[in-house]
Parts: sequence; C-alpha cells; structure tokens
Amino acid sequence: TVEPDILVSPQPDLPEDVPTSPEPVDPSDAEGGDGLDEGDAPLDAALDANLGVDDALSGGGDTQGDVGPVDDMNEPSDSGSDEPKKVRFNEILGDSSLGLDGRWVELINFGLDDVVVVEGRLTNDAGQEATFSELFIPAQGVAVIVFNGDVEANGGVQGDSAAIGDLPLSVPGQTLSLYDGDTLLDIRAHPQDLPLVLDRSWQRDPQSDEAGDAPLWCLSVSAYSDLGLGSPGESNSACLHLRCGDGVTEVAEACDDGNIVNGDGCDNDCVPTPVCGNGLIEGDEVCDDGNEVDCDGCTGCVVDMDSDTDGAKDCADNCPGLFNPSQADTDGDGYGDACDAQDCGNSEVEGSETCDDGNLLSGDGCSMACRA
Repeated sequence: TVEPDILVSPQPDLPEDVPTSPEPVDPSDAEGGDGLDEGDAPLDAALDANLGVDDALSGGGDTQGDVGPVDDMNEPSDSGSDEPKKVRFNEILGDSSLGLDGRWVELINFGLDDVVVVEGRLTNDAGQEATFSELFIPAQGVAVIVFNGDVEANGGVQGDSAAIGDLPLSVPGQTLSLYDGDTLLDIRAHPQDLPLVLDRSWQRDPQSDEAGDAPLWCLSVSAYSDLGLGSPGESNSACLHLRCGDGVTEVAEACDDGNIVNGDGCDNDCVPTPVCGNGLIEGDEVCDDGNEVDCDGCTGCVVDMDSDTDGAKDCADNCPGLFNPSQADTDGDGYGDACDAQDCGNSEVEGSETCDDGNLLSGDGCSMACRA
C-alpha cells in the first residue's frame, strides 16, 4: 500500500522589522546598577560592606574582591600576580656604634611569588621618612635595606638597596611604617618592654605568623660581625621567648632582674652592670684584676702605663714623662732629682746646694746662694 502524503502547513515568514519584546527592568536596578531589587536589600548591603572592608585592608587601592569593572578586578600587582604583596618587617638594627651608617632594616616576603617594591618608603610616627629604590624580594625570602651602600662603612652588611633620608630607628616605642608608593605594606611598633641596645637588632621570631605579634619579637643573639648581633640577609634565630626584663633568666641572658634599667646590677640587655674589681672585663673596662689595689698593673680597670719607658709605672714614677730609671730623690720631697728644680731657701739641700737655712740672707752661715 502507498502511504498518503502528509501535508505540512508552511510557516509564515516574520517581518524583519518586528521588535522582540524586552525583559522587564526594575527601576531600582536601572538607577543603582547593581542588578538587585528591593527584596535583595540585605545582599546589596553585604556587598557594599565587603567592598569597604576590602578597600580598607588594601589601603584603598586594592581591587581584589571589589565589585566593579572587569579591568579593575584583573589589574595585576607589580610582581605579576593578583595577590597583594605580603611584605613585612623582619629585623631592625636602629642603634649602631657606627652612627647613622650602621643602621639596617630587613624585610620578609611571605608571599608565594617574587615581588618588587617599586617606590619604597620607610616612615615613623614623627613624620620623618627615608626612601629606597626598587627592591626585589624572592618568594618566602628576605632583603636588606642599608643606610650606607659601602659595606665597610656600614659594618659589613651587604644591602640589597640603600635608603636615603634621615630616619631615626632608635626611639623606644616608635612606630615604623613600610610603603610601596602610597600602598601601606606593614606597620611595626617597637615593643615598649623590649630595650634598644647598641649594635643589637630586634627581630621577628621565625616561628611567628605574618602578623608578627609583639610577643614574638626579641633581641637577636646571632653575631653578624665583630660590631654587633643580628642576622641581616639570613634566617633569624628562634626567640626562645627571650624577653629581657621579665625576671626570668633565659638562654642567652646573663641576668634578668625584672626591669630594663641600666646601672642597677643587671642592665637593659640582661648583661650585668660593669663593676670594676670583680675580675670580669665588662663594658668599657680594659682590664680587671679582681681587686681595688692601685698601681699593681691594673688601676681603675685601666692598664698602668710606663709612658717614659724608664721601668717605673706612671702611677709610681717620681718624674712621670721624664726618663729617670734611678728614681733618685735626694731631698726626699717625692720629686725625682731629674725633674726637681733647685730652690734655695726652702730648707731642703738640693742639687749643687751645700746648705739651706730656709732664708735668702747672707752672713748667717749660709749665703743667699745656699753656700756655706
């Protein structure tokens, strides 16, 4: 059998000029532009709040997590990554016997990408600042900012960038800030109970997190040169909860009297106050023979000298500064003959005198020239 043909009615062509009906538009969305109607007000507020928090954390210039144009959201950081720079203070030496040249600051990069601080600035809460040129910091690595590019002049520290500007780093309790341009990277307040010690840095505990809370900072116990303690460019030593002034004598502390006052027997670096005569060479002492006896080779913790090399130490020489190995003192007045001026009329027979009757009259048995 032959199937009958199935007839399909042709569809009429639509005119090209017939417009498509638009989707309804909420007037509030058209005005605000956020695509949320009145029923979405809580979500709208949450988005706005999130935007404000994100801007606050990023210093106002971060676009990550912001609601905005795609170009803004994808704007890369200087390191080529969308991740904010996680650069923090890691170690600071602010008080150096070399003066301003000996200061240095170490930064650490907690991020997983290498970063470059392009327009580096260090500031304090007194409004002073120092600037430094482009500073490369490897991922999970450190970099050192010095204040004198000459390695010998700054105490042997190899810096990665040299800062320019008069920025004191040795003010107890001051706050230091780190910027890249106008972007704040870190703020670090010097712990009030952590002393500033000459030629000794204060450092972040390597076990501390990115925040680096104050209790996880301590004085360095590693020597970076003959001039001081610190570890610029190297890993920090563990703090071991070393807190000078807490009354507990910890590792690397010689004493701890519960305060950071100098001159009370235990100084602010937990080292005993220098005491001349205790047999220990401390502070500015050159020698200490364990007694308070004068002129025994070490007097007042200073070596007894023989400046005229006549075999008599200056502290016992009857003519210090004048070579007189015999130490002769004819008149016994404590002044050696080599430097004792003849003085007729003083009742002392000196030098070429044959008599001295205590006056300068002649005819009384001893002339005015002290001749009998």
